[in-house]
Amino acid sequence: SAFLLENSMYLQRWRTYSPTTDRFAGVVVVTLAMTMGWCLLFWGKWWFWKQTMGKGLFGANDTVAAMTVMAVGFNMLGFTALIAIDKHGDIVAKKFAEGKVSRISSAVCLIEGFNLLMGLSWEYAIY
Repeated sequence: SAFLLENSMYLQRWRTYSPTTDRFAGVVVVTLAMTMGWCLLFWGKWWFWKQTMGKGLFGANDTVAAMTVMAVGFNMLGFTALIAIDKHGDIVAKKFAEGKVSRISSAVCLIEGFNLLMGLSWEYAIY
């Protein structure tokens, strides 16, 4: 996610050059956000099954309950990250208004990545 945030800052500069570079930068940001969401989802799935030694919750090997617990965990992680990112954005915007920061850093792609993680985790739990 640090790679995603850093690259999105560079990509925001490209958006001012022309409509073509704006479109290209948007596609790259969305692709990075999607990659982040999928990687976190599969890392969390691997971590859960490794911690339970492949037995699931209470040794019952019930995948539906396990996926639901993972989805709830990912939602807690996602909402916590969204609140922290938003709080950080408010601080940076205030410094930008005071002239202490030359530009506002973009965390939109991080927010999109966490939103995608939460959505994918519920889709995975239900289907």
